Amino acid sequence: MIAVSVALLIAQGGVPSAETLRLHPPVMSAPASTPVAPVRVAIDPEAAVTLFKTLCLPNLTDADAFAAAVAASDLKFVALPRRDTGPGQTWRADRALVSYGQARDGAMRCTVLGRAAASVDHLNMSARVAEALALKTGRTRSGKGQAVTDWSAAGPDGRAVRISAGTRNAADGGTDIRLSAALAK
Repeated sequence: MIAVSVALLIAQGGVPSAETLRLHPPVMSAPASTPVAPVRVAIDPEAAVTLFKTLCLPNLTDADAFAAAVAASDLKFVALPRRDTGPGQTWRADRALVSYGQARDGAMRCTVLGRAAASVDHLNMSARVAEALALKTGRTRSGKGQAVTDWSAAGPDGRAVRISAGTRNAADGGTDIRLSAALAK
């Protein structure tokens, strides 16, 4: 099949007809060095908690171990281009976005973001997080279609870690999920 280049036809003085475009759609290709963003797929809240528990907490104090855990994940994360030179990196997969780096307060932070296809009850979600991570009672704040529960716990090296689980109602009826852990300063 031969693809017709719209730019070439226009340069030659002709505008392709709708029928020509239908039969021979223009070929669009990205440079080989540009990673193709995966199609976004909904993540199950339980899978988000498992991903957070596997990637973030055991590797919070070691950037190299975190990067190795992301690379070993079966979700096939792709590193996103950086805008700054600070420590950290963000990776995207079809089901989640994970980031590891320095928070505004200077603490190292790991975050897992995802979108559930349906509405997620925040209290059930925070109970899953607390159970999976063996956390004591957290503090929950809510309002305007979103809620966040925060906990304090001991990290892998004994330092205090702030853990947050947030949910926000999305316009499409789904729920945005945000799980984060940060070393306390």
